[in-house]
Amino acid sequence: MKYYSASSPRSSAAPTPSPTDLEAAVRFNQHLTQAVIDSLAAHVAVLDRDGTIISTNAAWMRFAHDNSPRLPQRTYVGMNYLAICHGASGEDSEGAVEVEAGIRDVLSGAVARFQHEYACHSPNEKRWFLLQATGLEHGARGAVLLHIDITERKLSEGKLLEAERLKVLTTGLLKGQDEERRRLARELHDGLSQGMSVLSIRLGVLANQLQDPVGTEIKALQQRTLDLSEQVRRISHQLHPAILEHVGLSNAVRALCQEFADAHAIALQLAVADELGEVGDAQSLCLYRVAQECLRNIARHAGATEAIVILRRSEEHLELVVNDNGRGFKRERSSTTSGLGLASMEERVRLAGGCLVVKSEPGSGANIEVRIPAVTKST
Repeated sequence: MKYYSASSPRSSAAPTPSPTDLEAAVRFNQHLTQAVIDSLAAHVAVLDRDGTIISTNAAWMRFAHDNSPRLPQRTYVGMNYLAICHGASGEDSEGAVEVEAGIRDVLSGAVARFQHEYACHSPNEKRWFLLQATGLEHGARGAVLLHIDITERKLSEGKLLEAERLKVLTTGLLKGQDEERRRLARELHDGLSQGMSVLSIRLGVLANQLQDPVGTEIKALQQRTLDLSEQVRRISHQLHPAILEHVGLSNAVRALCQEFADAHAIALQLAVADELGEVGDAQSLCLYRVAQECLRNIARHAGATEAIVILRRSEEHLELVVNDNGRGFKRERSSTTSGLGLASMEERVRLAGGCLVVKSEPGSGANIEVRIPAVTKST
C-alpha cells in the first residue's frame, strides 16, 4: 500500500478554473443580475459617484421612451441624471431642485436615502410616482434610483379626502337644514298660527252678531280658518318637533306613530320603552327624524299593510327598529325613493355616533335598525 503526502501530485484538490471559465461565470452572473432587475415593475437605474447613469432595467427604459418621445435618450445609460435635473424647465422642473439636492446628498454619503413624490400626468390619465435614491453598499460610490408607481395610492387618498369633504359638507347641510326648519317652525307657530287663531276668534264674534245667511257663512269661514290653522300647526311640527323638548323622545315617537295610524290604513304595532333615561338632544332629534322618514317612506312607497316600530334602550345605547311587510327595494335605488334618503339618514346616524343597518329585498319588505349612544344632555 502506498501513501501520498499533501504535496503529492496525486492530491484531491480541485483544479484551478481556466480564464475562459471565469469569464463565462462573470457573464452568467451579469446576465442573471440584469434579468432580475428587468423583472421588477419599478423603474430602476444605477448612478455612479458623479450621477451618471451606468445601468437601467427594462421598465426604466420603457418609461423613459414613453414619457420623452422627443428626447428618448435623455435618461438612458451615459446621461448624467443630476444634469438632467439641473436643466429641467417648464412642467418638468417641479421638484427638480429638491431631487437634485437629495441625490447629491446620497452620492456624497451625507444621507443613506432620499425620496420624493411627484406627479407625471399625461393627456389621457393622471399618474404619480415615488422617486427613491439609495446609496450603494460595501463602500461603493453611487446610488440606485427607483421610480415606483403610486397612482393607485394617490387616487385612494383623493377619494378618502373627497369623502371627508363630503362628510363635512353633509354635516353642515344637515345642521343648517335643522336650524332653518327650527326658524321656520317658530315663525309659523308664533306668527301665522297665532294670527289665524285671533282671526278665527273675531270671525266667531262677528258671526254671533249677524243674522243668517251672513252669520252662517261667517261661521263656515271661521271653521275653514281653524282647519288652516291646524294644517299650519302640523307643518310647523314636521319642520321642527318641539314636542321633543316638551315631552321627551318616547312620547314624541308615540305621537308620531299615532298620527301615522290615524292617517293611513296600515296596522301599526308600537313598542316604545316608557323610560329611556337621559338622552342627548342630537340623539333624540336623530332618532325622531329617522322614525319620521321611515314612516313617511312606508306610507308613500312600501305598499305595506303592517308595520312595526320599536324604540328601546340597551345599556348605554338607544335602538330604533322600523319594519314593514311591503314591496321592499334594492339598496342602490333607495336614495331616489325617499325624501330624506337613506344616505342622509345614515349621515344623521353617523353624526350622532351610531350606525344604521338596512335589510330589504324586492318583495320582502324592509327592516331598518339604528343603534346610537345615549349621550346625556349637556347643561
